[in-house]
Amino acid sequence: MKTRASISIIVLLLSACTHYTLLEPQRYQVSEVYSVEPQIQWNHAKQGAVELWTVDGPLLQAVRLVNGVNEGDVLFPVFGQDKKLPQFRAGMSATEVQEFVVDSMTASGAADVSSSNLRPFQFGALPGFRFEMQFLSADGLEFEGIAAGATSEEKLYLILYTGTRSHYFDKYKSDVERMLQSIQTRA
Repeated sequence: MKTRASISIIVLLLSACTHYTLLEPQRYQVSEVYSVEPQIQWNHAKQGAVELWTVDGPLLQAVRLVNGVNEGDVLFPVFGQDKKLPQFRAGMSATEVQEFVVDSMTASGAADVSSSNLRPFQFGALPGFRFEMQFLSADGLEFEGIAAGATSEEKLYLILYTGTRSHYFDKYKSDVERMLQSIQTRA
């Protein structure tokens, strides 16, 4: 419990120190591989290979756009944690990527993480996958999530939307669904 509280405090402090800029609802090049249309204005910050988009704050809802996780990389670096974090392996199946995301969420402090409804998803021109998630924050707040992604040239590209079950997930879900449909990839 003490570890979860510490992780929550670290996430809160890091979020407060992050510099956000306003992202307008026009086509945005996420990486050399894909672009999306944001649909609405988002506050935007870059944290390593992950772009964080939020309207009301990352502790309420956020879209994380992952820009190519390489072999051996972790999805969410957790500072000050001694245990070994899940690492991406090139050639993972959709089921293995789903497990990698769930394990990464758990390692980052989420509790009771579960996923469901894994299915094919067209990530722009790339054959990809999609699934839903449910989890609890370190403070016990219920969250829902959507993950959609693909692998290309041995890298993982992923869009992960999470929001509190009580309000924020549903508030932006249709915008995120339209964003997912807007994905364009470079051939």
